[in-house]
Amino acid sequence: MAQVLFTRAPLPGKTKRRLTPFLTSQQASDLHKAMISDTVSVMKRVEADIFICHEPSCDDNFSFEEWVGKQRTYPQRGRVLHQKVINGFMDVSKRGYQKAFLIVSDSPLIQEDYLQQALDAVNNDEPVAVIGPSHDRGAYLLGVNRFEDFGFLKDIPWSESTVLDILISRISASGFSLITLPAVRDIDEKEDVYWLLRESARVAGHELQQVKKFFRAEGKSIFNGT
Repeated sequence: MAQVLFTRAPLPGKTKRRLTPFLTSQQASDLHKAMISDTVSVMKRVEADIFICHEPSCDDNFSFEEWVGKQRTYPQRGRVLHQKVINGFMDVSKRGYQKAFLIVSDSPLIQEDYLQQALDAVNNDEPVAVIGPSHDRGAYLLGVNRFEDFGFLKDIPWSESTVLDILISRISASGFSLITLPAVRDIDEKEDVYWLLRESARVAGHELQQVKKFFRAEGKSIFNGT
């Protein structure tokens, strides 16, 4: 069983650009790196091999090896997002995995229990797909246990607010049983950063350790200027 973190490299000017100018480019990349680190920490609590599928442009500028090792990373392939998602599954299948789920890197409050539910769902002999919906009607997790046909992913308008409804409709029509996880908020806008600050102060001490570290270091300069 494989769980695949699907991400950009946390490099200034290359990631979380919608958070600027509220955050500087460096702060946006530092926050993204903290979210990646905290997400990987949660992934390590469930019994499935971890991979990172990253944009190829980061190969010479950033290494994900500190989290998963060199043999567990591979570049995204494709011109548009639905191609990259399909190839993300197909490339992990070439490593011998026929059941997997992809996770985005900007939903740091994903819970261990949600990942376990996803693993239990795809660990099934019948065709099953699992979706973790985000608060903006997108998806933070997508899992399948059949890699033969990804027709339901083709031409998905990932940047639109209808993406979740389209995914659910297509999966249901494709012969997969559908499991839906609890919703999780992703961090894309200024309001999401405020929300994440409040939540990071509320959760248990071992949760969001790197996000908390980021806010301790940068919080004063960020929020005193707003």
